[in-house]
Amino acid sequence: MTDSHVKDAATSTEDATTGDAQDTRGSVARVFAFLIERFPPAPQLILMAVLFVAATLMSAVLLPGSLTGALGDIDVAKAIAGFVGSLLFIVRLRVYDDVKDADADRIENPTRPIPRGLVSIRELDVTGVVILLVEAALIASVGTLTFVVWAIAAAWSVLMRVEFFVSEWLDRHPATFAISHMVVLGLIYGALLAMGIDARGGDTSVSELLTEPLALYAMLAATSIGIGFEWGRKFERYYAPHGERAWSLWILWPSLGAIGFTALVRDTYPTWSLLALVVVTVGTILGHALVMTQRDRSGSVVPTGNLREAVEAVPGAAGLLVYLVLASAGVTELIA
Repeated sequence: MTDSHVKDAATSTEDATTGDAQDTRGSVARVFAFLIERFPPAPQLILMAVLFVAATLMSAVLLPGSLTGALGDIDVAKAIAGFVGSLLFIVRLRVYDDVKDADADRIENPTRPIPRGLVSIRELDVTGVVILLVEAALIASVGTLTFVVWAIAAAWSVLMRVEFFVSEWLDRHPATFAISHMVVLGLIYGALLAMGIDARGGDTSVSELLTEPLALYAMLAATSIGIGFEWGRKFERYYAPHGERAWSLWILWPSLGAIGFTALVRDTYPTWSLLALVVVTVGTILGHALVMTQRDRSGSVVPTGNLREAVEAVPGAAGLLVYLVLASAGVTELIA
């Protein structure tokens, strides 16, 4: 990260109006530099692959076979298009997130790409539109069910970009902010379930999928895990109004997600995977509790240093382990 900042400094000039250092490279080069910095390819590809496998196989294992098609009957081209489209969706969320946080970052995180002049908000808005169009084309090639569910998720993500037109109200209600913004992860999980169905030639309508209790429970569990990740990533934002209660909510969301997925698959997934999910769930609760014991109990000090890193890392690790067990169980069923 330090090296990239040095390179940026070597190719930038100072903007007299804003005071931000303005990178002199072309827009495309700077946008790519932004994406690599804020969306490191290797870890993000791994994370998306685990989530994609977990959800697309879950639709066949969990939902009635009459709706989803045979587990192993997958159209590879559609699966690849769906994976790339889903990855771009997450990239676009990162673009939106940096744009929304630009003003705060100029004060709190001045080394991030927008404050230091690597890219402008306008360039990222254009990038977001381009990604959205490519996404739409890829998702449309998967199937109608996937496209409609994706369109709902995409519309929600665009509303997130403008803070649902109530940005000041959301600033005053940070818990609502977290929930409203992480609903999108539940929706994209629903789109991944739909991809699994379309890629197998399943015959399911949007209303059937979105009213199927098991699918809804999976989307709610995914939303809860997403809130946990968001809560850890921006803990300071939620700590300010909630104080000590922010810690309880920090442990609550990922724990609910892990419990939800464990309960959801208890009757359909292999016994070993259910036991693994129980272990992960217990580990999620205990791991968060252990981190909490290291906090300052005065109720007035935001965690810093290694404790702050743990606050961000633990919810994400818990969610990854849940999806990794689900993906492994799905693959086991696929090759059985």
